[in-house]
Amino acid sequence: MAELGQLLRRQPIRIIGFGIVAIVALAAIAAPIIAPFDPLLSDANNILQPPGGSSFLGRDSAGMDVLSRIIYGGRVDLTISLVATFVSSAIGIPLGVLSGYSRRWLAEIIGRVFDLMQSVPVFILAMAIVAVRGPSIVNVIVVLAVLNSPIFVRLMRSQTYALRDRAFIEAAKVAGFSDAGIILRHLIPNAIGPAIAQMSITAGYGILLTAGLSFVGAGVRPPTPEWGGMVASGAGYIVTGQWWPAIFPSLVIGLTVVGFALIGETLEIVVDPRKALGVAAG
Repeated sequence: MAELGQLLRRQPIRIIGFGIVAIVALAAIAAPIIAPFDPLLSDANNILQPPGGSSFLGRDSAGMDVLSRIIYGGRVDLTISLVATFVSSAIGIPLGVLSGYSRRWLAEIIGRVFDLMQSVPVFILAMAIVAVRGPSIVNVIVVLAVLNSPIFVRLMRSQTYALRDRAFIEAAKVAGFSDAGIILRHLIPNAIGPAIAQMSITAGYGILLTAGLSFVGAGVRPPTPEWGGMVASGAGYIVTGQWWPAIFPSLVIGLTVVGFALIGETLEIVVDPRKALGVAAG
């Protein structure tokens, strides 16, 4: 935490990432309080109402308030992304350490399975899985968790490779620690730093993938407020001049992904001693 505070003092622009994510998260939590309208309330008399008046960001093609749906959409997108990231890291971190530490056939099996998963385009595979299971919030979480877990497997495996022959691991073996004890008490605590930084980047990518799936109709079912679905429903009206139903949620998606990316880059510097020294020298 001290290194993070020092980095933010030296480069205050990095606070922007934390600020963006904090604002989106707080808005999502306080949605019932701050949203001006029910996100599912349709007003047939104000279809495609432009921004202004009681509807600050306008209304969409169903007469629903865009601002309210963006605020509530943050609940859906953040929940999907954060839960999926937690599950994928819970799968990938132990398997990555196990495949990196083990010198037996198990390591090869784990490595080849997850390499195969990463060889398939993520979005195509996500669409195929959701098409089979059906579009829903739970299914999108499952898909993202499964597809993002190879990232953590590869990351932790490479970190474990660099640590498994170090002197302190050899000392633990001499002291009588079992393989499980070495993994839990020595390898994971020393290798997990980059994975923590990766979790923020993966969360941002999860939001982007969730929005993409919903945009093509393979994600969250409408009329549930979800950013990608909002962009999809409003995209066809841009050519006729009604840009607000699609542009505003698109901007929120972009800003949120950038926020998570900035947090991930900042945490990566904090957990990497070489990069931290470079920042300190600067």
